[in-house]
Amino acid sequence: MTVGASSARRLPEWEFWFGVAFFIVTLVGGLYLAYGAAHVWSDRAALPVQHLRIHGDRRFVTDTMVTEQLLKQGPLPSLTGLDVDWVQQQITALPWVAQAAVRKEWPDQLSVHVTEYQPVARWTNSRLVSGDGKLFAVPDTGVVAELAQVNAPDDMVAEAMSMLAAVVARTDNPDLQLRQLQITPREAWTVKLTNGIELRLGREQTLARFERFLALYPELLKAQRGTPQYIDLRYDTGAAVKWPDETELNEVDKG
Repeated sequence: MTVGASSARRLPEWEFWFGVAFFIVTLVGGLYLAYGAAHVWSDRAALPVQHLRIHGDRRFVTDTMVTEQLLKQGPLPSLTGLDVDWVQQQITALPWVAQAAVRKEWPDQLSVHVTEYQPVARWTNSRLVSGDGKLFAVPDTGVVAELAQVNAPDDMVAEAMSMLAAVVARTDNPDLQLRQLQITPREAWTVKLTNGIELRLGREQTLARFERFLALYPELLKAQRGTPQYIDLRYDTGAAVKWPDETELNEVDKG
């Protein structure tokens, strides 16, 4: 029995060099494709933002306002060089803008969703207050002149908004909606209604006193003496009514 190592089959020389050539061609081709892809990426990444899409249900913030705000310092850079936080800061600096969501869309488009503040009242010093109690400034509050005017310390926002909501909840009579609310620094409340009646509510139990007025109002209508100039409800019961062209107050019992 003959024992010996099996000799490995030796490739022909042409097969060896063919394999080497194939490897080199494959390597060079891969490098070329990678270089080309990187070149294309670099060229596209260098392009400035060409398209701006602005979304959102808006009444006061126009596309032009947003576009001009973003281009104040010149054309926008490429998407890769654009700072989303900076874009958000620029847009939320605009009047009426509560939030801005920004998304990059390859290769050259920026998508912006704008959310406006929803005002529920006009506030002291030409400001507005939103439904969540946030104060914000706009160039002209007259565009929402239909909203109630509130003059009060800024730390009384929650209390004022609570009263506005309570009035709406307790009566749907358009004549008895709150038109003006004055809260002094000493927290004395005065309300003027849409029909022109002024209610003096004082510092305590303001909502209960307004409810007392609602109970008295039908009796006032029966009097047929015109619209009272003001009604003083700063009493334990009833109210004092100042009628037009009268110097004396008439006591009205709540019944």
